[in-house]
Amino acid sequence: MAKTPRAAVGSYKRRWATEGSYRDAQGGWDGRHGWDLAPALRRCADAAAAAAVVGLWALGTLVQSWVGDQAGHAAAPAAVRAVRGEWTTTGRLSVWARGYFALTEPTGRLRLWLTDTLTRGAQRIAPSPPAGPAIGTLRSAA
Repeated sequence: MAKTPRAAVGSYKRRWATEGSYRDAQGGWDGRHGWDLAPALRRCADAAAAAAVVGLWALGTLVQSWVGDQAGHAAAPAAVRAVRGEWTTTGRLSVWARGYFALTEPTGRLRLWLTDTLTRGAQRIAPSPPAGPAIGTLRSAA
């Protein structure tokens, strides 16, 4: 909680950087393309179920935003850039919206790219093997 009115105003101003995420968690930019998180949470029987739903939403948002970021790169394959050009006349879409369109692209033109992109994303967040020799490979110094 902010201790002064000035601190409160500064804190409130920072919320705009995340405001789109709240919209996307609900109905999306148009009320139809969001995650509908509030109705899902209302169906939860307890706090543990609600926490699980929010966790899944967070993971889904991470994946969707990762895909959208990759789809928006200037160095994306030509086929991806061509499909991306069909999503908007201005080219101005959030990473979340680009991810949504990439993941729901109905013709299958992005299928191979999506498989590769999701695999690379999973590899980036996968735990690394522990440093040093694997368990069971140490020899005693007898």
